[in-house]
Amino acid sequence: MFVTTADAELEPPIITVNTVLSLLAVDYPANKLTCYVSDDGCSPLTFYSLLQASRFAKHWVPFCKKYKIQVRAPFRYFLVKPTFSKDNAKFQQEWVKMKEKYEQLREKIENAAKMSTPLDETGELAVFAEVERRNHPTIVKIIWENKEAVSDGAPHLVYISREKRPKHQHHYKAGAMNVLVRFPIFY
Repeated sequence: MFVTTADAELEPPIITVNTVLSLLAVDYPANKLTCYVSDDGCSPLTFYSLLQASRFAKHWVPFCKKYKIQVRAPFRYFLVKPTFSKDNAKFQQEWVKMKEKYEQLREKIENAAKMSTPLDETGELAVFAEVERRNHPTIVKIIWENKEAVSDGAPHLVYISREKRPKHQHHYKAGAMNVLVRFPIFY
């Protein structure tokens, strides 16, 4: 599964995150899937958002599979409050908890986007410390790995930002798609 993004300002990370979460929750054995996110803008905000989304996915994916949720993008799913009956009190409790977790995720991402200075570029984000949008090395980060090959867990999640140099033609998103098509050979 491939998701492409190019600019964290024109394509808000929460939209990218919802796309990724809907793909991670797809009704298919997770141990046979990998979601590749190609960030052509090399944005630390996009990477940070995906890190946060991977933590949320550990709850969201099992919830979707347990209750056979059809609308798997959380922002769409939580637009309409389902009707609860006494028979599904457990579902109601889990629904409320899941909505709270999603709201926390959304707030973290929105707050990070509002920051005037870049995110704390240590730890996982250290690779972005010396990065310019149009001049940077290739960055490949495995955000989530389904190490136990659990079929009902979340699939692998991989972040890719291809190399860009000012003097080299990079073919915009077409170049990013070339990288995505070639990358799975190595994983």
